[in-house]
Amino acid sequence: MSKLGRPRRELDTTRITSEFLAGRSESWIAAQLGVSSSSIHRRLVSAGVPLRSAVEASNLRRFRTFPETETVLELLDGLLLGDAFVGDHQASEARLAISQRRDRRSWLDAVQKQLQEAGIETTIKDRGVARGWELRTGKYASLTKQRRRWYPKGKKIVPLDVRLGPQALAQWYWGDGSTGNDGYRMVFNTQGFTRKHVDFLRKRLNQLHGWQPTMHRNRKGFVINVSREEDRAALVDLIRPYCPSCFNYKLEIRR
Repeated sequence: MSKLGRPRRELDTTRITSEFLAGRSESWIAAQLGVSSSSIHRRLVSAGVPLRSAVEASNLRRFRTFPETETVLELLDGLLLGDAFVGDHQASEARLAISQRRDRRSWLDAVQKQLQEAGIETTIKDRGVARGWELRTGKYASLTKQRRRWYPKGKKIVPLDVRLGPQALAQWYWGDGSTGNDGYRMVFNTQGFTRKHVDFLRKRLNQLHGWQPTMHRNRKGFVINVSREEDRAALVDLIRPYCPSCFNYKLEIRR
């Protein structure tokens, strides 16, 4: 028992050691176990685990990778089509981040779970009532590759090999999708891309899924509308399994 009469949190030294030797930081392990970094540090010291120097820790963070499976790459493509971004990597390796308002926490929780299952270190930071939440990954050489792929000249583009499977469509729609005011349209808000890239996405949706989306220009740029009833129904069926509770309303279409 602690001095306050509360039971002490039991820490699994084997797990802590395994995570640390696999490259996890003390702060990351502490966040996963809900304890302080100093608790993790003391446990590693008592177990006789060789600790990393500041240089070793920096190099480990800088050059680490994660398995680039099709599942992971499709998830990343969907996120990057929407609200996610990969930061500049000039000083070190790149990281991915997503900022969302406070009522969309369930989406960030779901994304974090998938990324962590793929071996990608993530944290979710409270940025205050006005600024909401921010999910950030650690720095990875694997994400530097994605930075070069999505931002070849510093400006975000749509890669020609972009994945548009169900997972990617879902993450794209949660990040930048909406329903038309009448409920008869599902819209991908692609205003951040050039007309050429938006038209490419429209054509790929047709080629891969047989839909007939249209491209429309508004005052901010170009968007993609999925308007045919059968196309909207098919899109909803594809992405519903990935829907976090905060986005149930985005699936409310009219038939």
